[in-house]
Amino acid sequence: MMYAIVSQSFLPGGRKILQLFGEVEVKDPRIAEVTAIFTKGLQNHSENELLSFLSHVDQRVRLHAQYELANRKAYASLHALALNSQADELARIHALWGIGQIGMAPSFDLSQFEEESNGELLAQAIKLVGDLEAHEYKTPVRAYIGSEQARVSY
Repeated sequence: MMYAIVSQSFLPGGRKILQLFGEVEVKDPRIAEVTAIFTKGLQNHSENELLSFLSHVDQRVRLHAQYELANRKAYASLHALALNSQADELARIHALWGIGQIGMAPSFDLSQFEEESNGELLAQAIKLVGDLEAHEYKTPVRAYIGSEQARVSY
């Protein structure tokens, strides 16, 4: 099997990170898409592009987009996405994490996440307000301690 270097990144001190893929994988359009995203550099993508990357199939793209949005302090966009019940669940979770990175207490009612199917969004929202020590959420968070959904009560 032949391998191709798809991309290389340089670290401080002249060290490199190489990504190697087999010849079959190199032809996969998803790899080309991810390579194009990272080659352009996340800082060179628009806020709307970054928000769309939060639902990308590749976790690295989602995480780097989240970090870039947090670096830009895109609180309003992340907040709106987190509350958008029509948006992809992973995108909404990354939006919550991005809000946490910015460090601003969110302004939402935790009950907005109750209708979610598996409780993961509510659990992430509760974790967010706890991590940010948002004291105004103490009473609502206590109400979820006895939740039947294990992730929520945890």
